[in-house]
Amino acid sequence: MISPEIFLLASRRPRLPAAEAARQTARLPLTMHLARRLATTLPDASPAELYALGLLQGAFRLLLERYRSQHPRACARLEEALRQGAGAAAVEAVRRGFAADFGAAAGATLWEDILLLAAAQANPATRPLRGLFAPPGWQTDLERVWQAAQDYFAAQPPLPPENLPVPETLLAPARRAPHRLTAQLAYVLDAWGEALG
Repeated sequence: MISPEIFLLASRRPRLPAAEAARQTARLPLTMHLARRLATTLPDASPAELYALGLLQGAFRLLLERYRSQHPRACARLEEALRQGAGAAAVEAVRRGFAADFGAAAGATLWEDILLLAAAQANPATRPLRGLFAPPGWQTDLERVWQAAQDYFAAQPPLPPENLPVPETLLAPARRAPHRLTAQLAYVLDAWGEALG
């Protein structure tokens, strides 16, 4: 089952109800009520698009968790490959920035979160929503890490159901429907339904 989730900058959390604001994790469970509330804080945001992003993030997380269980060595070597490809300083800047801006995450979950965040940043349909999750101060380092991840996963086993490298699979819905998250979600549910269970 897909559990909608969203990355939300810590600076945005004081505007949330106390229960959501108090969470110290990198991602928040997303309800339609919370999507409506958050969308009102951005000029061009749609609650439906925000909720679709949350469902897409949940679907991607399911695929990444399965990939990690099927290819543990590829995931275990990821951080070292990122250090070699992007540089240790960029990796540390992303690690520190992510912890400061989004909260706690560690190990494999940290790098899954960073891949998901970078894919959301690379998705043109998220432009009206980026005020909720665009990393201030470490965007350039995130882009370097994302490029290093693309290079690394090009030589690793592909991620079903697209059977493309991990970053390419995470961007596949955006390539099919670059302007609407709801259209990307429709594609994922139709094309990936069986893989998502």
